[in-house]
Amino acid sequence: MPALTFAALEWQTAPMPGSNGPVELARLPLLGDQAFRAFVRFPPGWARPDAGHYVVPEEFMVLEGDLTLNGRTWHEGGYAWIPAGRVRKGSRSTGGCLAFAWFGGVPRWVAGDAAIPVSDIDVHFAHWREAPIRDAGDGLHARVLRAATDHSTWVVEEAAPGKLAKLGAACEMLSLVDHTLSWNEPVDATASRGGALLLRMT
Repeated sequence: MPALTFAALEWQTAPMPGSNGPVELARLPLLGDQAFRAFVRFPPGWARPDAGHYVVPEEFMVLEGDLTLNGRTWHEGGYAWIPAGRVRKGSRSTGGCLAFAWFGGVPRWVAGDAAIPVSDIDVHFAHWREAPIRDAGDGLHARVLRAATDHSTWVVEEAAPGKLAKLGAACEMLSLVDHTLSWNEPVDATASRGGALLLRMT
């Protein structure tokens, strides 16, 4: 599948249960893992003050603006992984926000606490540059945001096409420069665009 450019996205208005208004959503095609992927645009003043949770884990990167939940605010470059069932409250965006989000399945919002206590630990960085640099394999050095058995998420600041090519087809890449998303394609073209890449490997 070719890379999907930001300009080619199809946006639609989407309700956000428990909030003061809808958001704009550009949903991406389903891949083999059946995860829900989307760019989400929150308008200025958007808020969901009441507590609730999603039944699947969520991972997001803030691309523009601000997003607050559970007393923590992220700005451009901010990252979080939140386990299924984690209670969220006080969600809002003061000036508006563009984020890229992955959900582990259908993002169904449930008001209140989860029925089963959450044992997983949230992962969050105010900016991805705070993440530690490690070897992602074959000498590719990147900032590790999350490393787990189901997937790992990294940011490569200086993409080397030869090294990225060894990661294989199970790698998604989001350009943090032009927001182009690529998956299951040769990575040389993506790397040649330059700038930092967000990588999600399964």
